[in-house]
Amino acid sequence: MGKFIAIGALLVIAFAVAFAPAGLSRLVLDRVDNVSLLEPSGTLWAGQGQISVNGTPLGVLHWDLQAVTILSGALGYDFTLVGEDLNLRGSVRGDWDRAYSITATGRVGEAFVNQLMAPYDMVISGDLNLNESRIDGAGGIPTAAAGTATWDGGLVQYTLSGRRSANTLPAMVAELGSGPEAVVRELHGQTPLLVAELQANGFAKVGLTKYLTILLNNPWPGSAAGDEVVLQVEEKVF
Repeated sequence: MGKFIAIGALLVIAFAVAFAPAGLSRLVLDRVDNVSLLEPSGTLWAGQGQISVNGTPLGVLHWDLQAVTILSGALGYDFTLVGEDLNLRGSVRGDWDRAYSITATGRVGEAFVNQLMAPYDMVISGDLNLNESRIDGAGGIPTAAAGTATWDGGLVQYTLSGRRSANTLPAMVAELGSGPEAVVRELHGQTPLLVAELQANGFAKVGLTKYLTILLNNPWPGSAAGDEVVLQVEEKVF
């Protein structure tokens, strides 16, 4: 009798887990600063909900459990995020050691990008396109990256030395990796325009090369080569 009771209890637990309501995902997302999941439906394993960051709606997030990851001691989901200014698909995976990997492909619209750029008083035109862009990390700290992101080019407005400026820039590509870093070049060019790195101390470091200042019609004085970093900024991001 005890054996059947134990089996019955395991079945009850299995069904409770399998059909856990999607609202339980809030227990995870509510621990991520400034991220909210609204109107969740489905289950914890396959469901959807409205996701927002800093109170700004991003779109509808759909998720499906990658069952095979459980067998390897990890938890993984395939996801899509579709909104007025986002259309992404990808996967997220984490393990009990707090290592994680996030991969995304799709479009990030200019309105969303400009929300991110607003603190730096910059505005761009045109969308970003992610191509199997991946971020790996451990303990909440990014440690590696891969993939590319492209921008079709267009008008860029910015403030430099207290003066508002605007320039039209060519299409660009950002090559990610191998660490948490990226190099931005013209789409079919070789000379770096921007060099970015996310450091272990939580600071992001971004360097502008002389060639980028030439494209901005404000060439850096001196004899530095086009691929040399002539201006560098750092900011704490986590």
